[in-house]
Amino acid sequence: EFELVWHPSQAEPAQATASLKPIGIWDISILDAALKLSNGTAHWDQQHGLNISDMQFQTEHIDGSLSLATAADADGSWRITRVDATGNSDFTAMAAHFQLPVSHASGTIKTELHFDKTWSGQVDMTDAGWQQLLGSSKKAGEAYRITYAGNIELNETLPTIHLTDLTSEGQALLIRNGAVRINRKAFTLKLDDLHTPSFSGSLDINIPFDDTPWLLATKARYLNRNALPDALDHPDQLIDKSWLLVADIQRFDWNDAQMDGVHINLASAKNSVGLFEARKISTTQVTMTDVDARFSLPGNGKVDLRKLSAHVEKQFLTMSATLTPEVEGGMRWRGFAEISGNFGHLMTFGSLSKRFSDGDGHLLFSGQGIILRNQPWWQGIDGRLRLRADNGRILEGGTLTTLLAAFNLNELFKLLLGQRKDLTGPGMMYERLQMEAIMQNQDIQIRNVALRSSAFDLVGKGNMDIDKAEIDLYLIAQPLQNLDALLSKIPLLRDLLGGKSHSLMRKIYHMHGPFTDAKVEAVSAKDAGLDSPGIIDQLFNIPTEWFGSGEKKTAAEAAPVP
Repeated sequence: EFELVWHPSQAEPAQATASLKPIGIWDISILDAALKLSNGTAHWDQQHGLNISDMQFQTEHIDGSLSLATAADADGSWRITRVDATGNSDFTAMAAHFQLPVSHASGTIKTELHFDKTWSGQVDMTDAGWQQLLGSSKKAGEAYRITYAGNIELNETLPTIHLTDLTSEGQALLIRNGAVRINRKAFTLKLDDLHTPSFSGSLDINIPFDDTPWLLATKARYLNRNALPDALDHPDQLIDKSWLLVADIQRFDWNDAQMDGVHINLASAKNSVGLFEARKISTTQVTMTDVDARFSLPGNGKVDLRKLSAHVEKQFLTMSATLTPEVEGGMRWRGFAEISGNFGHLMTFGSLSKRFSDGDGHLLFSGQGIILRNQPWWQGIDGRLRLRADNGRILEGGTLTTLLAAFNLNELFKLLLGQRKDLTGPGMMYERLQMEAIMQNQDIQIRNVALRSSAFDLVGKGNMDIDKAEIDLYLIAQPLQNLDALLSKIPLLRDLLGGKSHSLMRKIYHMHGPFTDAKVEAVSAKDAGLDSPGIIDQLFNIPTEWFGSGEKKTAAEAAPVP
């Protein structure tokens, strides 16, 4: 319907009106957003503006009804004087499309928007339900809604809906302060005070409508792994959209691990490397500080850990591995780990022995294990182990005293070598300790172990059980050349200790029992399974191969060959 009153002598109509009612569906576009209109009426009056009544509209995610009125200002510009809009959305479809961190989304979301001098509205989620949204859950029928107020910035370049004072009513998600900005470029959600049983902090989400990445930024006082679903609903419906994540978390609980001072920076771009830093990570197994990791996410919950470094009490840990989620919790890692630091502390820390003191230790493990699970550190371990320690001490007592007594060297050191630093300090000082082993759970199969002190070389092989704290080891001991030379000059003492055949020079011992107080017994080569020709000589080549001959070269020997 059109009505026009226009006197031919006038430059413009005296009165003009138009009333429109859709027949079928109108397909229109507003700010590049597709919109379908049906039913209702639209009435335009030259003097009073535009009025829309009960117009039905449909977008990709909302079916609703719209009524609005406009009026002309004194300068001729138009302004909105009234808006009443309602809409219904399928929560399942919206969660899948926008990749919301929610599981088992269901039901309908009802939205209202009103304007009468001020903007206000609500999002009623009473009919919606979910099982996992930032650690919260809700059944359909439980009352929950989000209210808001705001304004529209109608500038010519970028009209923007600006909604503030977002607050919630209900038990599922506690929102105390938030804001939304919507224009043709992006949707921005800012929640400054959001609380669930698994999350407490702020959340900023920026979803641009072009090809630039989505941005999720959070500053959380507390975050629990339960805030994140194990899997998103309808992964086949997810859109291929790039994203950026920036997070600062004061306290982050992940299964059995507790983390403090966490910073995460991660992008979805292919081959991008993420950053993870933590001031402290504590589990029942270990406490790490100054954690710094570089990683990527290949998918299916896996983590490609390019490099991790951290302090573990008096040790420094370096690790590179692939981490895969385990059904029973925690992560299985496959790769290598290197630990360096105070060797005595490492042995005490691993509940292996309290008889070692000081020493510059280095440990390299290549294989697999399980972390972030409440269980002994060695459970699930499977791989190869190499260990080296320099310039440490083995303290007196327990197994050491028994071993030295078996060697008949306790008093011999003091009689022949005098007051030396390796003897006057606590226990016995060693120059080098080295071991190669295979580790499977609590069982360590020691393929070769060698120790060099100023008094003797010691080599051996056997087994250890960390869980039972037991050892079963065969050792061969041989005094070094300085002691050998002294013995050769004191025939009576030589004969008393070892006889003319110098049987003292190579003796085989069986060490078995608890770590702290194992029994040490002299055995024959046959009893030790070392009676094959040349096997003892082969074992005693190990210290020389690993540590060198131990002899100082003369100046002539050290001179370069012309």
